[in-house]
Order: sequence, then structure tokens, then C-alpha cells
Amino acid sequence: MKRSTRQGEIILDVIRSAMRPLTPLEIHQRATRKNPSIGIATTYRHIKSLGENQQVVGVDYPGQPPR
Repeated sequence: MKRSTRQGEIILDVIRSAMRPLTPLEIHQRATRKNPSIGIATTYRHIKSLGENQQVVGVDYPGQPPR
């Protein structure tokens, strides 16, 4: 089991509080408002981990980036 980090908690909170599916870039932008030290690679790494643990799922809209 992976340990919980403050950055991971912020990213999960951003996703949970969103009223719609967000792109990874949108998640990163919102997370850095709470903690400017969160890097884009960290954001992608946490999204991937959340997906592997079935805490989030991707949503595809035609003609738009994956969310």
C-alpha cells in the first residue's frame, strides 16, 4: 500500500471537489493554487496511481483531451 502524501491528498481533493471531469493540466493548475511546489510529473504520477487503485476513471470526450 502506498503511503499518503500531502501532495497526493491535495490532488485527490481537487478531483473530488470538481463539478466536472478535469484534464490533468486543470488538476495541476488547481492543485498548485493550494501548494505551488506540486510539479506536473507529480500530478500525472498521482492520477496514474489513483486510476490503478480504481479511485478515478478516465473520461473521453470526442475532440477534447482525455479527462
